[in-house]
Amino acid sequence: MFKTMDPDTIRDLVRGVPDALTPKVEEEAARYKNLRCPMCYEAGCSKVVRQAKVTIGAGGAPQLAVSPFGEGPLPEGHARCVSCSTEFDPDTGIIYKTSASRIHAPPEGSHPE
Repeated sequence: MFKTMDPDTIRDLVRGVPDALTPKVEEEAARYKNLRCPMCYEAGCSKVVRQAKVTIGAGGAPQLAVSPFGEGPLPEGHARCVSCSTEFDPDTGIIYKTSASRIHAPPEGSHPE
């Protein structure tokens, strides 16, 4: 069972601690916003956070099998184009999901370098 902490207690605990997450969130948001889709070449993507995977362990207790958190402070994920909904890895360009009607050759002169 999960019990939430009192918000006033949380505020007291973090008072005076520098905010290290907001700049990273803003930096990541700008990165995804400026990505170009590998299918339609439009700029503007959003982040899709990798979902946690939970399994049932010994004695029926839930166990976290895959976490959305890796080495950084923010959860890992991939990009989704806001124009055509293609989902892809922002680092490699590998496409995870797209509409079959979107698969085409790039328009002349529009292929990103």
